[in-house]
Amino acid sequence: MLTPARLDKVTIYGFRIAAINKMRDLVRRNIVTIKQGVKLYCRTENDRYFSSIRIEATDAFDYFAYGITPDGMEYGILELSVPDRFGCYNLYGMTTDECRDQLQEAALCLEEEYGIVLDFTEAKYKKMEINKTIRLDELFDVYYRPLALMMYLFPGTLRLGGEHDVYRKDADHTGLQERRVKTYYKSSGKRGITIKIYDKSEQLKNVHNVKLDGSFLRFEITLNCADKIKKALGSNRVKDIDDAAIQKYLDDFVVQNLASPYEAFKVKEKKLIKKLLKKNYKPASRTWVRNTLLEICSMEIDKKLPVVLDIKNLTEMLNILPFQTRQSRYNAKKNFESACREHAPVLCQNDDERYEELLRKLL
Repeated sequence: MLTPARLDKVTIYGFRIAAINKMRDLVRRNIVTIKQGVKLYCRTENDRYFSSIRIEATDAFDYFAYGITPDGMEYGILELSVPDRFGCYNLYGMTTDECRDQLQEAALCLEEEYGIVLDFTEAKYKKMEINKTIRLDELFDVYYRPLALMMYLFPGTLRLGGEHDVYRKDADHTGLQERRVKTYYKSSGKRGITIKIYDKSEQLKNVHNVKLDGSFLRFEITLNCADKIKKALGSNRVKDIDDAAIQKYLDDFVVQNLASPYEAFKVKEKKLIKKLLKKNYKPASRTWVRNTLLEICSMEIDKKLPVVLDIKNLTEMLNILPFQTRQSRYNAKKNFESACREHAPVLCQNDDERYEELLRKLL
């Protein structure tokens, strides 16, 4: 299954409160705050005055707040995410039209349940999560080397990063050292972007007790501020942004930050293999094959990322060595494959094909 680019969590601002029809009830419920003895208040069109409004999560939205700054500017924030309409929580994300529908549902809820009437004419995105969910050919865990390389290839501006597992709050945390990393992330800060790649199947199982048929990977890009959204999509007004815009942004991002750097990596990988083969090759030596593999493994341990993705990338270059016969070259190839299984099994699990699978499905 290949899903298009979709939205999940978004933060909306730029709207205003046109009227409040249940002021006394909201004050009684501590939803509306009216500070005494201050000069600045929010004012609605029906002449209601208040200092701030706070509403926690409902079925229609995640959070709603409205208030006024010390310099007299009114502001509002409405946080939305994919509703659990189909029993799979946010597996599929939502289209831009569905996001607008969700915005209208939030407006209806606020008016009917709280008497708060909103005007979304100039509503804008303040924060936006764009994601794509792909079905993997294998379990998420086996992609750990391609994913480690993928995170390394991201640009240096994504300087903040890490890896962690996802657990339910009541999960048994014994034997953590045996758990494979489930989540990879990078960030350029609060006003930049955040990248997160994680095991969606495991996340839904651990957090929501939802079991999927198959292994799914989630690729998320969060645009953390309004300026970043404008730069990425050309506008941050809710009515301006469509599915084509977010799809183009995701596709361009994958090409520029994952596909093109991977091509550059393969060039460097080829140069490294050539250097190591020429350095270690000794026709009279019985250990030059093993020594080559051990040096590659040592480099990977030191760098904490793959330097050679798969043994076939090495064996395909044996023709640069001065073997006297085709048979001796063939024997060297078989020796590499055998030694790899014994001394460096991570080099014979087709991780280059797995990286290319991820690229193919993300595009």
